[in-house]
Parts: sequence; structure tokens; C-alpha cells
Amino acid sequence: MFKNNHYSYKKCNRTTVEREVAASLESVLPRTELKPFIALNTQDKVGQMHELSNIILGIRIFNKAIEKGGVGLSTFEELYYMMSSGNELDKDVNKFTVELIDLIENYNHFLKISDLWKSKQQLQQNAIDIIECLKEE
Repeated sequence: MFKNNHYSYKKCNRTTVEREVAASLESVLPRTELKPFIALNTQDKVGQMHELSNIILGIRIFNKAIEKGGVGLSTFEELYYMMSSGNELDKDVNKFTVELIDLIENYNHFLKISDLWKSKQQLQQNAIDIIECLKEE
């Protein structure tokens, strides 16, 4: 949870953050509700954990806004910068993916042509062999 993009990498008191996260988690998933949670299948647990992490992050952001917690969270400006940088990264990844697909298609086309060329050469060689056999008879 501490490596989430929503956290800045500032030095912060890890114990304080852990206590705040534990208190937030206890408020949305009391210990009495752990048995039903544990009984969920893996896919449902993952979905619930995702939702819980978003809720806990929201609580911490609220705590930061009212200046009663949120230690180590990034400022809005830092989050905005990370998100806008992420969009550039997404564009770069998409562009790279398109280029990669194009290269793969070109390579596939080359392999097909290469196979046809080999087949043509094999047919020519077979024709030459047949002609030579006929000449020998």
C-alpha cells in the first residue's frame, strides 16, 4: 500500500501512516466482518480489496483536507503532475504498441514471402531434376 502512486516518496512516519490506515480499515471492515470476507472466493476478495483501498485512500485524503491525518500523501499538484505524466506515458505505450504490431505484421509478411520464395525455388529445383531425369532416359 505504501508504494501506491497516490503516495509521495517523502519521508513520513510509517507508524503514523499504518495506524491511520488500520483505523480507516477498521471503520469500513470491522473485525466481526472478517469471517464473511475470508469466505469469499479469490476474485471477489480482490475486488473487495480494491474497493477497500479506494475507500481508505478517500478517508486519508479527507483527513488530510481537515488536517487530521493524511501523513505522506501527495499534494493535489503532485497528483495532477503524476496523472498528466501518466497520460503521456499511456500515449507513448500506445504508440509503441502500434509500432510493434506493425513490425510484427511486416515480419509475418516477410516470413510468408520467404516461404513462398523457398517453395518457388524448391519447385524450380524439382522441375530441373525432372528434366535431367528425362534427359538421362
